[in-house]
Amino acid sequence: MDLVAELLLQYGYLIIFGWMLLDYLGLPLPGEPALLLAGAFSASSAQLGSVIVLATAGVLLADHLWFVVARTRGSRLLGRHQTILNVNRFGLLALVLVFVVAKYIAGVRVLLAPLSGITQVPYLRFLTADLAGTLLWTGGLSGLGYALKAEVSQAVRLLHPSQPLILLGLLATAALLFTLWVRWRGRGRLVEDRHA
Repeated sequence: MDLVAELLLQYGYLIIFGWMLLDYLGLPLPGEPALLLAGAFSASSAQLGSVIVLATAGVLLADHLWFVVARTRGSRLLGRHQTILNVNRFGLLALVLVFVVAKYIAGVRVLLAPLSGITQVPYLRFLTADLAGTLLWTGGLSGLGYALKAEVSQAVRLLHPSQPLILLGLLATAALLFTLWVRWRGRGRLVEDRHA
């Protein structure tokens, strides 16, 4: 058995939690393929529920962090432009619909939680909409992977000889992006400190 399969067997469900957390914190990790793979992987152990719960927990944790940070520090960033981007004016049903649609659009899904925080969406409304959208997204994609286990397994087998290199490349890319992000954040604070 190859290295990637062994890692998934040992840490599969923790990996999906961490992957979704990092994806929703803003690292450019492909969430959809990860959920499809996790769903297909769970078909052999009948643990689809665990995949959905842990993936949802990772997304909700990241969204909650973005929401809180944006709510406490974000309004000064928007200033007078806050009313243009006000998602607070949506009712609960419309906000749930926005969250469901946004979860399927890479980039947009990461912006919706901080935008909700900045515009002071009530926390319970945010949490309800985020939970509904996240459950439909994680459940739908991992359920699709579960249903298409044979096809997903065949696609993974085609990549078999290069899997360790792909994993190494993904880890190196994630480390590089994280390093660049930390440096970028540090420079922004230096500029703010100089102007203060």
